[in-house]
Amino acid sequence: MTLDWLDFDCSEDTGEAVTFDAMASVWPEQQPLVLAEVAAVLNWARQHFGPERPMDEGGEWDVDLQAWCETQPARMLAVDLHAPGLLASDDSSADEPVRRTITLSLSGSASFAEALRQQFHL
Repeated sequence: MTLDWLDFDCSEDTGEAVTFDAMASVWPEQQPLVLAEVAAVLNWARQHFGPERPMDEGGEWDVDLQAWCETQPARMLAVDLHAPGLLASDDSSADEPVRRTITLSLSGSASFAEALRQQFHL
C-alpha cells in the first residue's frame, strides 16, 4: 500500500526501538482521507503484531495519535484509537475554514520497523 498523506520520518534510539513519525496538516474536507490512512496503518499493525502496547511492558509496537484544529489557541480533538473514524468527537463544523493537524507516531521493534517499511514502502 502506498500512503498519499502520511510521510514518515524514522529514528532509532540506543535501545531496540525504532520510531516513525508522520504529521499532516489538512483542510477539513481532507481530514477523512488522512484518518483513513492512519486507520489502515493501525489495522495492519494490529493484524500482524497484535494490539499496541509499550515495549517496556512486553509489547511489539505502540502508537501515539493526536489531532487538533489550528485555531488560536489550538483546539485538541479527542482521539479514540478504536473508533471507526479515530476521532471520539469533532465538535467543529466540517465547513469551518481552519486546518487540522494530525500526528502519528509508531514505535516498535526492529522486526516491526522492517515489516512497516516493506508494507508501506517507507
